[in-house]
Amino acid sequence: SESPPVNSAMNSAVISSAPPSASLTKQASPSCYSVGIIITFDNSPFGTGYVLAKIDANSNESIVNLFFPNDDSLANQIHTQPLCLKEGRYKFTMYDSFGNGICCSNGNGAYLLTSSGTTIARGGEFRYNEEVLFEIPTVGSQQKY
Repeated sequence: SESPPVNSAMNSAVISSAPPSASLTKQASPSCYSVGIIITFDNSPFGTGYVLAKIDANSNESIVNLFFPNDDSLANQIHTQPLCLKEGRYKFTMYDSFGNGICCSNGNGAYLLTSSGTTIARGGEFRYNEEVLFEIPTVGSQQKY
């Protein structure tokens, strides 16, 4: 199934839509790192969504990607968003305006955040929101609250 469009103007400032191409020459660090966001919506995806923000050295946040369905047409569907993020600190926030998360009182929804095959965070049982702080490239354990 086709994913709804994401605001590409917002994405172009910080990320590119495709992972970096493979190179035969060794580089000190890639220009960006592959990150994936996979959301399995519950029975009522309207009012559910996420925001991904980059955190700068002064703890200021700038949105690099977000997605909120504008109706319930994605009920029990999967939304996949591949990204290519630059090195740095990030905050992923999953929201549910009804206060029952995306699992388990109104279906079996879940979210998964990965980078280069490593799970950064997963969840679904929360109330109004759940935040995850992480670094790219991924290092150590991530902070979830």
